[in-house]
Amino acid sequence: MKQLIFVFLLCLVSVAAQAQPGNRPNGADRKELREERFAKIKAARQAYITEELELTNKEADAFFPVFWSYDERLKQEGTRNKERDFAPADLTEGEALKILRDHQARRQASLNLSIEAEDAFLKVLPARKIIQLPEVERKFRKLLWERTREIRKSRRN
Repeated sequence: MKQLIFVFLLCLVSVAAQAQPGNRPNGADRKELREERFAKIKAARQAYITEELELTNKEADAFFPVFWSYDERLKQEGTRNKERDFAPADLTEGEALKILRDHQARRQASLNLSIEAEDAFLKVLPARKIIQLPEVERKFRKLLWERTREIRKSRRN
């Protein structure tokens, strides 16, 4: 009986050992890979915007430092706007009103930041190109999403 239990445990351990990931990166390597991936996406985004808006080298050199600065600030503002740790059904009217006012203030701050960014962009680009920017960014996100979907689909097959 002991031998049977020993063989069973040995089989269980060997199956568990084989199920472990082989070449999966550890925490630091995973962070490095993630940063590398985001750097590639950022470079592709910059190239796409440059091409779609037909930016000259001079315009691109002046525009992108301002663009990335505001992009980072808008991203931080966006993550702040996603904070929702309440259940609407459990709120009193006063709590709901406070949450609503906080949400309005965050949206107003985000709008103010967007207006500030557009004013800064106007200093380096013509208004026609700035008006096209949101649509170009939407197209880039759609393209990125489609490529990601294709990669995931090919990995499954």
